[in-house]
Amino acid sequence: MGRVILGEDVRFEQGGWRYVNGGQVPDKLLDKATGAPPLRPRTQHPVTQAPVSTTIADIKNTLGTVKSCQLYAGASKENLLWSVMSPGFEMDDSGVIASRYVLSTRPGQGYAQGAAIANLSLIAAQIQDRGGCKILSIPCRNGQCVRFEDNANPSLSFFVETTDQANKILNKLKALAPLYPDGAGELRK
Repeated sequence: MGRVILGEDVRFEQGGWRYVNGGQVPDKLLDKATGAPPLRPRTQHPVTQAPVSTTIADIKNTLGTVKSCQLYAGASKENLLWSVMSPGFEMDDSGVIASRYVLSTRPGQGYAQGAAIANLSLIAAQIQDRGGCKILSIPCRNGQCVRFEDNANPSLSFFVETTDQANKILNKLKALAPLYPDGAGELRK
């Protein structure tokens, strides 16, 4: 048995992954390479203790300065896709980070994505300019380690207004990463 990132307990039985209520884990939530969903790693470091608590507070403060970030699909500013709700950041003792935001075309409906920090390639992160918004995109080291709703994705994204905000978040995540070196999903009996 294991716990899915941003979710409930699951177990491998009857040749597939199932929720504890017996329902099948959707195929789109399984990593194509491993056949497993993104599972929460074991507890590694308390987020209530320094330096983790202060670093998390710094990330939340940075995201809290984002007023309204709009992302455009192309050159036309009529192609509004996203609006960010802040602070939109959480982290737990197992090193799972979560980013939360709102899709501008669906006000009030929040979205969440999460991944074990150890499974992200922070050195391969990119900052993309998308018009009124910057995206800090952090790819997985291998496969699809990010849970986004009921999907497994290959990268985690933060929506911000400036490159400086993106760099601050990335540098804080790099400071946290050595404290959470184990990204392997914990399976227990």
